Amino acid sequence: IHDGDINLTINGGNFNSDIYGGHIAKGIYGGVTLVEGDITVTIDAAAKIDAEAFIVAGSWGTGIVDGDTNVVFTGVVAEGDSFLGAGNTVWGGSASDGYKVVDGERVFQTTVTGARTITFDDFAGDFGGVIRGFDTFKVLNDSDVTVAYENLSDILTWEFDADSDFRGAFGNIDGDDLIINGKIENGWELGGVGEIEGMFDSVKLNGVGATFDGSVWTAGDYTLEIEDNTLKFSALA
Repeated sequence: IHDGDINLTINGGNFNSDIYGGHIAKGIYGGVTLVEGDITVTIDAAAKIDAEAFIVAGSWGTGIVDGDTNVVFTGVVAEGDSFLGAGNTVWGGSASDGYKVVDGERVFQTTVTGARTITFDDFAGDFGGVIRGFDTFKVLNDSDVTVAYENLSDILTWEFDADSDFRGAFGNIDGDDLIINGKIENGWELGGVGEIEGMFDSVKLNGVGATFDGSVWTAGDYTLEIEDNTLKFSALA
């Protein structure tokens, strides 16, 4: 049992095996571990991670995490390179977690009781890893990220700082929540990769809840519409 938050920070170095944020007890012990607190794994783009290594926010086996899990990527990727690749999975839960169909709906069955968040924080460059097991996706603090993975339909909450940029696939956003923080520039765009399906359940632009007229979201001085699989924002005159 671990009582308290766990913070793991990787600023560099070479990692040739999987990375876990929580317990790594194996065998019979993998089912009885408990983290009473939040787990945050922060990895700088300067780190060198084996092409087949997993990054697991939670614990090995069926250990319980009574709190939130957070995986944060930061730093600048060398021009022409990609941080992580298709052989690297970033996993928001514990190792035993997985997706199942329950009553016709896809459900993530997990031993993590709280939110499972992946964040790009002051990150610049291409990100090639597979993103699974998360329900919240954030791009913050002047990040400029291109995400290669094209199946982010399991994300439920999207949060962006208005000084950041994201190129990638939103996938199915039906019932999702979108939060934009900060002053929105006229003509700002997000996404643009893969088909966007469905519609957000709620949108908050610069702290103001938006109304939807069937095609355009409007909040205060800003509007949002979806066109060409891209979120397009405008500042009203």
